[in-house]
Amino acid sequence: MNFQFNDLEFCIKDDRIKLLACPQLGEKREGYDGFQLCHVRLAGDNHSNFGGASTRLMSQSVTDLKYLSHSIEGDLLTVVQKNDRIKVTSYYKAYKNTNAIRCHSVIENVSDKDIIAESISSAYLYGIGGSWKKGNDIYLHQFTSAHHTESQPMVQSLFDLGMIYTNTHFCRVNTGSKSTNRFFPHGIIEDREKGKYLFFQIESDNCWYYEMGADSNGFYLYLSANDGHYHQWAKKLAPGESFTTVAASFAFGDSLNDVLKNITLYRRSLKPLCPADKGLPVIFNEYMHLSWDDPRQERTHALAPLISSLGVDIYVIDCGWHDEVPTNLIYHNIGEWRESKLRFPEGVRKTADLIHSLGMKFGLWIEPEAVGKDNRKMIEFYGEDCFLRRNGEKICELGRLLLDFRKEKVRSYLSDVIDRMVNEYKADYIKIDYNQEVGMGTDTDAFTIGEGLRAHCEARHKWMKEMTEKYPQVIFENCASGGQRMDYKTLSIHPLSSTSDQIHYYLYPYIVGNIFSSVIPEQAAVWSYPVNSVAYKAEGEKVDKVLSNELVAMNMINSLLGRIHLASRLNLLSESKLELIKKGIEYYNYMTPYKLDSVPYYPCGHTRWGDNKVCVGLNCGKKLFLAIWHLGGEKSFAVDLSKLDIKSVKVGYPDTLSTSFSLRDKLLTVEFNSEECARLFEIDLE
Repeated sequence: MNFQFNDLEFCIKDDRIKLLACPQLGEKREGYDGFQLCHVRLAGDNHSNFGGASTRLMSQSVTDLKYLSHSIEGDLLTVVQKNDRIKVTSYYKAYKNTNAIRCHSVIENVSDKDIIAESISSAYLYGIGGSWKKGNDIYLHQFTSAHHTESQPMVQSLFDLGMIYTNTHFCRVNTGSKSTNRFFPHGIIEDREKGKYLFFQIESDNCWYYEMGADSNGFYLYLSANDGHYHQWAKKLAPGESFTTVAASFAFGDSLNDVLKNITLYRRSLKPLCPADKGLPVIFNEYMHLSWDDPRQERTHALAPLISSLGVDIYVIDCGWHDEVPTNLIYHNIGEWRESKLRFPEGVRKTADLIHSLGMKFGLWIEPEAVGKDNRKMIEFYGEDCFLRRNGEKICELGRLLLDFRKEKVRSYLSDVIDRMVNEYKADYIKIDYNQEVGMGTDTDAFTIGEGLRAHCEARHKWMKEMTEKYPQVIFENCASGGQRMDYKTLSIHPLSSTSDQIHYYLYPYIVGNIFSSVIPEQAAVWSYPVNSVAYKAEGEKVDKVLSNELVAMNMINSLLGRIHLASRLNLLSESKLELIKKGIEYYNYMTPYKLDSVPYYPCGHTRWGDNKVCVGLNCGKKLFLAIWHLGGEKSFAVDLSKLDIKSVKVGYPDTLSTSFSLRDKLLTVEFNSEECARLFEIDLE
């Protein structure tokens, strides 16, 4: 018996249920009856796959599963399987108008003894390509990540990744509490021969694992979160206990832009409803190229009227509003989260009142998961049990000790901190930052070190969600050393996220040029800093460098497609430069209604770091906003727009600087007049 669910086809035969070849990227083959839906490995299982310990397939617990039932209710398919130890309930949810499917499973111990799960898949697809011989035609797009270089594409054929024959495989692993520290938990599989694409993502905020391998029937894709082999993870389940995997999701498409459209529409359905963020307010943050870690009441009060006059909606004070210690000691003393009279002698509330009187909302930064190693008061307050520990010692990184969110005392104190920030300091916006890495996890109060990490991260996620629900009038920004925790479990509770801590305006286009493959536009916060404070005189003295009109415009264009995070010493700018910023904010607000329904558009494909040109747009149906950056080399650049039905083209921003361009036979050619510059074109479509 076969049945369909959206593009998926299932086969029920001999008390087994299997998923047939991967839709769009696979082929139906004579005599082929598919493969298992969920892969579970329990301690003690016979593992029959020739690939050995590094593959996750064909354990005893999988081969023993028998089909019990399935049901389709609206957009949800539920499949139940069982053996003498576990019952596996797998869920497939389809999302209308996205060509996307979300999957997860629940594993229940139905035996009369404890069982130990060592790996469980969130999703699994099989039969990609139809044969291992197609490895030269099928490509995997991965997205690398590092501090200041988030979401950089790396494209290789499956043959180049080592999948050259049956029983060969490739895996990508993330270990620790930063989900996008080295790679993003998503990728694209491209069949170049067929012109078909599959986008996959794992919705985990800590560890994750995916594997591709070759088989006589094609290639498989296995997605999971915490894993025994790579994360020292195992989960003990008593009789009657169950465990729910993280979600994984797929979207399909007939081109790169098509598959990115579908995953964007799916991700938009996960974005939390935050009334305060509905209009995508413009944000000014004092940190970058201005206060860094040393905000001061006098400076803020002097600058705030100018910021308000530009049309900014929210004024944020970043790290340093807290603790009575010199700036160079701040991070080693964080944790109490009370206002610093050293920097704000009249109290933070005085500054908040000023910001509010100027018609702006007020924001503060916090790093709730850490306590400075020199903050004896808070270390004694929490006691030994409230910190993440490994091998008998507290985990310490960058001068911070890491709190254990499984502890009620931790959650209670930090809930009071958030309440104080909102009700006493009058914060309307709170930037949640995270600059540490737990590593493998904690071996206290945990069956395994990896399970300790998973349980801690789950408790932190639950607490953060509670805060967003308790204070719906507050915008909670996600940040982790920039974009180091930009997964869609985290982004399902935060309305926006920092995309990077990149400090150079001329490098940010390489991030903006790819970031919309990793996060939807209205969640992607991008810095704009028209005054550079890391320039140096010949003798080595640091000075503020006021940028040219062209570079002011480039800074604004860096942020216009996402969320503006304006920064730097704008009081040093001339009237003409301030007018460029004001016009940029006005144009951003004009774009907002379109942006809320937009999907990314890459007429030239993804950007490679160091390219001389960067090109990315937002397709809004009847309108395309297309940004082009010139970063060196030939000043003429042509963009092929032949796949679009174009009515008209104009420069959307900046419309006050000269621009030479032409549109002939749907080829947009731009003649740039500076060594570094950018333009945002507004293109009306049929």
